[in-house]
Amino acid sequence: DHKALAAVGLGNMLQNCCGLSIGMGLASAMDTLISQAYGAGHSELSAVYLQRARVICSVQMLWILPVLVFSGHWLTAIGQDPDVANYAAEYNGMSAPFLLCFFHASATRRFLASMLRPRAAVYVGAIVAVFYVLC
Repeated sequence: DHKALAAVGLGNMLQNCCGLSIGMGLASAMDTLISQAYGAGHSELSAVYLQRARVICSVQMLWILPVLVFSGHWLTAIGQDPDVANYAAEYNGMSAPFLLCFFHASATRRFLASMLRPRAAVYVGAIVAVFYVLC
């Protein structure tokens, strides 16, 4: 169905603009802070920065989630096809909660890389890829 395909494209665009770009930007802001703290021998401070990044990303979800869940109304208001807008809102509503998991995983991956321990992320990625193929 061409409307379902259009809805997925529109939903992904909204998730990228309203979710991923903001969460990734906030998570990447801690890279310099963690690297400096770890390089200065303050591992505890690095962990504090990770916790702060997680809290900030979680708080951002308070406005990102409603924008994505109610995106059908926004999209219809700017002239999108109502069927496509409703499909996109349904798609966004189902996938929006996973953005929080993605934000936390991204922050953890950046934390480990800043502390010179990137192997854990590689191992997790390999295991997830195997499960992705199996499922």
